[in-house]
Amino acid sequence: MGSSPGHDQAGAIVIDINNGARRLRTAGGKPLVACLKENSIFLPSACGGRGRCGLCRCKVLEGAGEPTAQEIAKLKPEDLAGGMRLACQVNVERNLRIEVPDKLLTIRGYQAKVARIERLTHDILGITFKLPEGQS
Repeated sequence: MGSSPGHDQAGAIVIDINNGARRLRTAGGKPLVACLKENSIFLPSACGGRGRCGLCRCKVLEGAGEPTAQEIAKLKPEDLAGGMRLACQVNVERNLRIEVPDKLLTIRGYQAKVARIERLTHDILGITFKLPEGQS
């Protein structure tokens, strides 16, 4: 039995990043930013994937649907025309080819404990984290 359009032989969706530098397999059905995060690729984001901050930008070369209203509001027309998208607004439904800055492929996730919370202003907290022994 062959694969369906937009899926590999095992039925997974493949996300090709930076012309084969990384290839992810995912079940899809969620935003691109979530699929990337699940595979330890962390795009900047300050709004939790709601399309408000406009920071989770990446270039989608193939496989995405039409831009959302949030993308049209946050991205310049020439950026949209060049394939720039907000990863929180691209729903992964078929194989994708994307480009992200190479430095984002080297970012690591950390587990830490909150060591201190201090009120800096009426609506801003400073949070100090403590990494496990031996990590820096």
